[in-house]
Amino acid sequence: MAYLYAGLGIAMLTGIMAIFEMATSYVQFQNTWQPASIASSSLYYNGLQLKDQVITQTIAENPGLDVCNAASADDVKESLNLDKLAYVFSGSVADFAGGCSYASSGHRIIFDSAKGLWSCALPSNHQVDKDSKCDFEV
Repeated sequence: MAYLYAGLGIAMLTGIMAIFEMATSYVQFQNTWQPASIASSSLYYNGLQLKDQVITQTIAENPGLDVCNAASADDVKESLNLDKLAYVFSGSVADFAGGCSYASSGHRIIFDSAKGLWSCALPSNHQVDKDSKCDFEV
C-alpha cells in the first residue's frame, strides 16, 4: 500500500511539473511573439500612415463622398490621391459587411459601412490582387 501511495505521489508531482512547464513556455511565447508583418510595420509608420491620415481628412471634409461606389471608383481614387493604376478596387470585403477595399502592391485600405478606415502594409513582393488580406483579417 505504501508503494501505491508513493507511485501516486510521484505521478502527481510529474503532472504538476508538466503543467508548470507548459505554463512557463506559453508565457515566454506571449512575451516574444511578433506578428508576421513586423517587417512591413516600419513601412506603414514611415509613409502609409500619412497617406491614411490624408484619406481620413478628405473623407471628413467631403461627407457626400461614396468611397464604396464601384461606378465612381476612379473619381474616388483621384479625390483620395491614390494612384489610379496601382490601386485595385473591390466592392466587397468578407469581414466587413457593406465595405469595400482599395489594394496596391504594398498597401491595402478597407472602408467599412460607416466609412471607417482600416489599413495595413502588405509585403513588398506582394502581387496586386483584390483578394489580398491584412493580418487582422481572418
